[in-house]
Parts: sequence; structure tokens; C-alpha cells
Amino acid sequence: MKYNLQDFTFLIPIRLDSIERLENITCTTRLILKDFVTNIMVLEASKGTNDFLKRMLPKNVTYKWILDDDPVFYRTHYLNKMTLGASTKFICIWDADVVLNKQQIIKSASLLRENRADMVYPYSGVFLNIPDPIREEFIRHPNIQLLERNYKKMPDLYNSKNLKGGAIMVNKEKYMECGLENEGFYGWGPEDFERYDRWKAFNCRIERVDGRLYHLEHPRDLNGHFNSTNQMEMANALLERIRLSTDNEIRNNISTRSGILHSWNEIIKRL
Repeated sequence: MKYNLQDFTFLIPIRLDSIERLENITCTTRLILKDFVTNIMVLEASKGTNDFLKRMLPKNVTYKWILDDDPVFYRTHYLNKMTLGASTKFICIWDADVVLNKQQIIKSASLLRENRADMVYPYSGVFLNIPDPIREEFIRHPNIQLLERNYKKMPDLYNSKNLKGGAIMVNKEKYMECGLENEGFYGWGPEDFERYDRWKAFNCRIERVDGRLYHLEHPRDLNGHFNSTNQMEMANALLERIRLSTDNEIRNNISTRSGILHSWNEIIKRL
């Protein structure tokens, strides 16, 4: 029996850069809809489309393609556009390549619905990378128990046991109050950590649930790492700027949604 999550929308921005990414997002969306009655929005931004992804996705996924000639995938910008287009009380900021035990999603949803949290990470912080042989078997036979049985064979993603991205479930109103995504992060970067620090400044109730998050392996292009030394320095400086700011300074910079982009751009100019 499917669990009702109709008051949630999963937001999945993507740029297809490999056949593996196509396989991954097809698998992850089908798994979500296998276990839940919910809403999924997929936004593909690229310089061209043949509707292949649209045809591969489940029919009840809301799909949108946007023309984007920029080789850098501006994920924070697209997540903000998707959030403003979502009509549900809660949203899930979701990577195209992640899977986890459905009970972790159910527990996270309960924390939000019962007003015991504003933001929930549906995993403990352990984010494991599924190597190709296991990934290929999982794509053929998607069963979370396969991953649970073999988790010791998987390395920690980014060599960390305290990650804060990949999958996040939040109260949309509170998320907007805290400034949505920081569009100062252009391309791959540490926005997951900046977002967490910003939420803390707003005294958000942040919770985690037990369990692992799994990442389906895929090739990485320039959007899978810092694309230049300059971009790396700018991203790290923006993160450090937030960490050195007082809670009041952060809150004052993001007092209204209408001023968020201006605020972030002013911060960047001062770096």
C-alpha cells in the first residue's frame, strides 16, 4: 500500500550529461512513486532536447525543459524557480541520483506534519556512493534491501559522515523565510553547508532521522566539481562570509523574498 505524501513535492533539477544520469533519475522517480502517492517536479535545463527524458519518466511526473546554453548548471537558481512553482505545504530538495529506505521518508514527513521540525534530513549524515557493479544490479532490480545488505562495500561520498545535501525535506514557508537557495553559488559548491548555517541563524528546528542515503554512481563533468580555481575561491569565500556573520546580520540580509537576490549579489560584491 502506498503512503500518502500528497502535501509534499519532490523537486529534482537535472542536466543530463550521461546515460547513467538518465538511468538514475528514471530509477529514483519510479521508486518514489512505487512507495508514495506524491508530487514530483523534474526540471531539465540544457541547450537542446529531444524529449527523451520526458518519455522515460513516469507519466505522472511534472516535467519542464528550459533552454540553457550555459555549460555551468545553475542548480541553486533552478531550485528557487521550482520552489516558487510548487503548490504544496512541504517540499523535498532531491538529487537525481539518490535513494533511501522509504521508512526514513515517512519518519521525516511525520516530523514536519506534526510541527516538530522545520527542516529534516531523512538520513543520519552518512551518504554512501554505490559502486558500478552494485549500481547496475540495483538499476535492473531496484530493491533497497540490496543496498542495505551491501552498504559496507560502499565508500562515504566526499569522505564525510556528516553531509547535509542530497535529500532534504522542508516546510516551504519556512524555507522561503530563510532565503531559499543562495544563488551566489554558481555551479558545484558548498551550498549545502551554507544553507544549514543560514537555517541555524534563523533558529530553525532542524532534525535528522536514522538511516543511510545512497548515491548512484555516474560520470562527472564540470558540474560535478569546482569548474575553476576562481569559482572555488568565490564559493568558499561566500560560505566563509556566512559563517563569520552574526545571526542578526544574516537575518537582516534576507528579510524578504523580494530582496534575496539583491542581498546575495551585494554580499558577493563585498567578497
